[in-house]
Amino acid sequence: MHCNPAYNIKGLALSFVAAALVGCGGSNTPTAPDGEMSTQDLNQVTQFVAASPADAEALVKAVEKAVAHQDVNAFNAIIDENRMVDRILAGLDLKQGFRNGFMQGMKEGGGLSSLSNEIIGTVQNGGDYTFVRMVQHEEEVRPLFRLVLAESAGINYHELVVSVDDSKQPRIADIHVHLSGEMLSQSIRRLVLPAVAAENAGILARLSGAESEYMNQMEKMKEINNLSKAEKYQEAMALFASLPESVQKDKTVLLSKLVVAQNVSDTEYSKVIEDLERYFPNDTSRDFRAMDLLIMQGKHEELLKTVDRLLQMIQDPYLNTLKVDSLLTLNRMDEARKAIAEARTAAPDRIDVYWVEVSMQLKSKDHAATAALLDEIGEKFGMAFNDLTSVPEYAEFAASEIGKEWMSRQAAAPEAQPAIPEPLASPEVTKPQ
Repeated sequence: MHCNPAYNIKGLALSFVAAALVGCGGSNTPTAPDGEMSTQDLNQVTQFVAASPADAEALVKAVEKAVAHQDVNAFNAIIDENRMVDRILAGLDLKQGFRNGFMQGMKEGGGLSSLSNEIIGTVQNGGDYTFVRMVQHEEEVRPLFRLVLAESAGINYHELVVSVDDSKQPRIADIHVHLSGEMLSQSIRRLVLPAVAAENAGILARLSGAESEYMNQMEKMKEINNLSKAEKYQEAMALFASLPESVQKDKTVLLSKLVVAQNVSDTEYSKVIEDLERYFPNDTSRDFRAMDLLIMQGKHEELLKTVDRLLQMIQDPYLNTLKVDSLLTLNRMDEARKAIAEARTAAPDRIDVYWVEVSMQLKSKDHAATAALLDEIGEKFGMAFNDLTSVPEYAEFAASEIGKEWMSRQAAAPEAQPAIPEPLASPEVTKPQ
């Protein structure tokens, strides 16, 4: 049967780009192994022209401006859709007609504009998208952005691959999404490989060894996906065990297995986390996903080590917020104070960092510091507070002389709202759904 690439691709990009970029959980889409093409080979095949440091800085300013104005069209203009498609289809030696149909399907399905919609939408809902630092990757300079969902519901990092287009303008050619542990182009490539194979006879011979092995297991992966959707998780785990060993060890297959394992038992979930640690010891996606289980199991020392690894790899002090709850539980107050101070320096406008500090001051029973911090929050974020005597977390503060005096000053505040310590920027969202 002749397949229409536009029809097959339509809608795929929109759904997956949203899940991969925002990082609010895993995907039930069958996964494929990463290709074996090196960055150097990929750049050569796609005629990629890396941006200079100055160009990368100019792109950061363009992204920041688009985000500040919540301008989806401006963000869209920064994305090089043609270059992204080149990376998605790299090494497949496809006819121009198929590529054109692929582009048509991408656009009809929302295309990479869904990237802009998701990021700007997150900001509009109270989240933020913040430049962290420049990352040197071989000959490339890649801006690293932190994406925090509204109400600190989750965190992700985007490492932007910046190329120079034909008009010498820096644009986004790809994104390394830390939560998924791979390039966005790889995530989309795995979705479209079946459509590519159906349209192009002999395509399997042109795939890398890892991708070819995956394609040979496509039916099993589809069955695993169907079993997971039907909540038949034990049967899905049994099918994972029947895959060839090389496929079982692939990172994206292990991450897919993690989605299933979390619905079987903590033991199975732990086994997959251990496999990810064994085969991919320096992978941020593994550490982000491991934190949920560590929290549930009360393994605070292990969680602290996990966050420290992320801090070393990502180099964003804001991640210190993920340590504070465990440090407070372990009564390591000095370390908690240091972690908060470093997080505030990195993210001075994130209110969740302030609520984390309020939690620490309440635990340490430093009522003067609590009152001063609540005043700072009120002034900086335009908040007013109501009667805290009904809030359990504030019981001792409210009963203290300092607390009573502070509340008396708040009594006439208009449009008051409870000052309840917000949850930490929890990694719960990183747990696959």
